[in-house]
Amino acid sequence: MKSQFQHHWSIAEAKARFSEVVRLAERDGPQAVTRHGGVTVYIVSAADFDARDRQGPDLVEVMRRCPHPDVDLNLPKLDSTVRDIDW
Repeated sequence: MKSQFQHHWSIAEAKARFSEVVRLAERDGPQAVTRHGGVTVYIVSAADFDARDRQGPDLVEVMRRCPHPDVDLNLPKLDSTVRDIDW
């Protein structure tokens, strides 16, 4: 992200000034869109969105590069059941 600056827009404002909201998201970082005073969504640039997944190396890659390849973790398999949750 470019900066921590964040502007808050009502849904009506964001709709009316969408081009500006997008431009500011690209230049300044995430733009918060609010409904009834609470943030409901953020508009972010594609670069910021893509960067969120590239915070660190992939776990599989880290395991492959382990300096001790002869170490066997021997992790037990979990045979627990998953309970249903009513939404």
